[in-house]
Amino acid sequence: MDMTTIFEFNLWGNTGEQYFWAFVIFVALVIVFKIFQVIVLHKLKVLTKKTDTDLDDFALSLVNHIKPPFYFVVSFFLAAQILNLNEFLYKVIFGMLVIILVFQAISTAQKIIDYL
Repeated sequence: MDMTTIFEFNLWGNTGEQYFWAFVIFVALVIVFKIFQVIVLHKLKVLTKKTDTDLDDFALSLVNHIKPPFYFVVSFFLAAQILNLNEFLYKVIFGMLVIILVFQAISTAQKIIDYL
């Protein structure tokens, strides 16, 4: 079985190529989010330790507070945009995104209230 055959198969109104690209986008976004979480936030943490104020430390802690499921759901939602999904499945995926966004917003609001 060659790549042309795999790319041309059709399942639920999407070609193998569309599933392939959705998977590639999902994995790429997860990797980008992980790099952001590990490298960029670590460098920012080093920079915030050099300042006297605690506001920048608090802002960094808010960003650090974002959990991996948030990154996975956002990546999955964005990757699924290239697929032709039926309305019900799209609503389920969008619902997952809304739930994780609301959960993250409430959790962040709690940290802000605790800070104040």
